[in-house]
Amino acid sequence: SAEFIGGWVNIAARAKERVLADLPDASQEEQWCACEEASILVSMENLLTFPWIKSRIQQGALMLHGWYFNIETGELEAYNPFSSEFERLS
Repeated sequence: SAEFIGGWVNIAARAKERVLADLPDASQEEQWCACEEASILVSMENLLTFPWIKSRIQQGALMLHGWYFNIETGELEAYNPFSSEFERLS
């Protein structure tokens, strides 16, 4: 539905705003990659707005993982909340 698409596009817009603020001088390719990763983080943040998800995470019954497939390198990366970076999975 159009309502869902509007929300999804809003996620991408928030990610883009973050990247442009954090990496204004980066190349367009670097910004695109950072925007892809930022959209994963924004999606994870959005999931925490659902009370039933947040409570299960607090109880230790659920864990969220942010994974990014780098199509250029063929590597799968996972977001590490302790380092605040996406790191290659072995």
